[in-house]
Amino acid sequence: MKTNKIKGFTVIEMLVGLAILSFIISAAILMMTRGAKNVKKGSFNTLAANQAFWIYSVLRDDFSKSLTPIEVGATDPNVSTINIDESSGQLNTVHILLQGGSVEYSIETNENGNKFLMRHIKTDNNSLKQKFGDEYLEEILLTKTDSSANASSDPDSDSSVSYPEFDLVVKMLDSTSSSGKNEMVWKAKIYTPVSKDTKDQFWYSTIDNSTP
Repeated sequence: MKTNKIKGFTVIEMLVGLAILSFIISAAILMMTRGAKNVKKGSFNTLAANQAFWIYSVLRDDFSKSLTPIEVGATDPNVSTINIDESSGQLNTVHILLQGGSVEYSIETNENGNKFLMRHIKTDNNSLKQKFGDEYLEEILLTKTDSSANASSDPDSDSSVSYPEFDLVVKMLDSTSSSGKNEMVWKAKIYTPVSKDTKDQFWYSTIDNSTP
């Protein structure tokens, strides 16, 4: 009487199969990890760009409405002024005179230790505070750019009055990334008014993304 012998896997065949399975699982985990990192970086880029844009936008709009030329380091409360750290160019405070009031800017820190830009609008009948960039803000750099092209063209004003341009850099940083720090740098030029008829001039921006 013949019996059917069931042949099983040899030890070598099992080891080869386990090696192939391990390779497939490792590749799948690697792809999932990279995908998660890309999603997080994409989310950071979107949120950081949005926060940087709002910082840029409100500064540009308030600068364009200044009633006086914006001076750097002035202490006179009756003129618009910006205080900047001389060594780093870091923005500290801003005081802009507006029609019917003023707006103040300052760099502050929240309860989590994150920096943010505080905007404080003051009028005779109202006071409003707004926070910008309190999730990813690293620093705001502002550099005055003198240009003879900015001399006032208003025939009713003193032609010697100069309204300067400013180079603005907003640095956003995600220091919680497991793959290293994600950084976004938003660069722009802000044009202040050159006359009563040109308070809303063109502006431009560029974005640099990098992972140190």
